[in-house]
Amino acid sequence: MATQNTEAVGSESTETTPTFEQQVNTITSKMTRDDKGNWQLPEGEHSEAVQYAANVERRRRDTESALGKTRSQLKAQETIATKLTQKVVGSSKLALTSDQKEELDDLKYSDPEAWHKKLVELETSASTTLNEEISTWNTEASQQAEIEARQSTLNEFNLTHSTQITDEVIINDVPPRITKKLESGKITFSQYLDEVHTYITKPKKVGGTPAKDTPNLGNSGGGSSPTDEASAKRGLPSYADTVF
Repeated sequence: MATQNTEAVGSESTETTPTFEQQVNTITSKMTRDDKGNWQLPEGEHSEAVQYAANVERRRRDTESALGKTRSQLKAQETIATKLTQKVVGSSKLALTSDQKEELDDLKYSDPEAWHKKLVELETSASTTLNEEISTWNTEASQQAEIEARQSTLNEFNLTHSTQITDEVIINDVPPRITKKLESGKITFSQYLDEVHTYITKPKKVGGTPAKDTPNLGNSGGGSSPTDEASAKRGLPSYADTVF
């Protein structure tokens, strides 16, 4: 009977010991924001690994929440845009020049069949032009959305890596072969950042031997856009803000 009690106690002790994942989730759920809006860990002793994992998990949850909200907003905007487009196309009036109007007036009485044919031709041309304009607007909107998504991905990447990826680093230190894979669509922007990070952080070799005093690219200068001199030198745009 004593043996059974010991086993029960041992089993209960094992079950009540939280796993690493459970510790991280518990701490993450108890995190609060300070007066400046920054997340703060709850009071108590937590290992460095648990604290780090909790901060990463908090950022992941915030990003996921923001993305969900953005997707809902985009869906609503798409619905509105579709209805507006249909209304514009359906209610658009044919804008005629004075010469076109005069030509139609003459044909209307002299040759009704030619008048109708000409009218259809003008309406078709106007509709095509309108649809082309709408298509251009949609393309520009999609590009802007992609730019913002890439910038958000880059910001999140730099938050979780000590070595920062900037336009200057991409222009001066990343070989074109990596960027070409992004341009051709062979890799996503996230995969591109991973490859860039791997390349700029690995030891460089000079003459078959590792180079000494490799500079810390994480401390390189440069803002969100390359300098005029750098852009003129390489002729390369900001890859965070470019849609390929």
